[in-house]
Amino acid sequence: MAISLYYLHNYEPDNTGNEPKKTLFSPHGLWLIKFLIILSAATISYLILFSKIVEPPVEEYVYQMIYSTVKSFNPRATSSPPALDFVAAEKALVTAPDAALAEKLKGNFLLQTESGGEAWYVNPTDGKKYYLGVTEEGIKILRRLTRFYVDMDITARTLFKKEEAGNIIINEREPGKLYYIGLKDRHACAVEEPDGLLAVIRKFGIGISNADIRKIEVGEMTDPEVPAPAHSLRPPAN
Repeated sequence: MAISLYYLHNYEPDNTGNEPKKTLFSPHGLWLIKFLIILSAATISYLILFSKIVEPPVEEYVYQMIYSTVKSFNPRATSSPPALDFVAAEKALVTAPDAALAEKLKGNFLLQTESGGEAWYVNPTDGKKYYLGVTEEGIKILRRLTRFYVDMDITARTLFKKEEAGNIIINEREPGKLYYIGLKDRHACAVEEPDGLLAVIRKFGIGISNADIRKIEVGEMTDPEVPAPAHSLRPPAN
């Protein structure tokens, strides 16, 4: 812009009869400055407005929210890895599974804080961890790992059975709505509400080191031991 202003000037004669001086402060030069200022302001305003209207895909937005949370206490966190490559790499790093640790962490959401903040869910059925990736894929995986079906009105005060804590359930009355049952309070948290999975991970997720998370075997949806959901239509616990 500075170069353009230098060449797009006007001539202003002086009082000595010499060749006119080049100046930006002649009437035409001032008009050009005003025009460029207005154009710049309009461009900046448009970019700000456009950035607020056009949002990224929901799954990437949710992941970035999770990533920014992890980034706040782990500056080395980088970006979301490709799911298949990442899962294969992590699977190869599990060389000495710790059954006791896996048992202790069943039903938990884990955040790999020494890496990129990747989110995992430890399936209570097989004790393996499942990579959740971005929100859409994470919900599909949790739905596949569902163990219980219920048919009931679920409220914030609904108390579930101990054996259902840490599990994913489907409520057929809503219909087919997905919930996570808290390990400690045994209350249901909706997974598929706007930002639902993010809220669940923020509320229940725990950070874990690479050394410890690589003591838990990696589960994949193709594993034959992943059980089909068991129907358990029942009233809530007393």
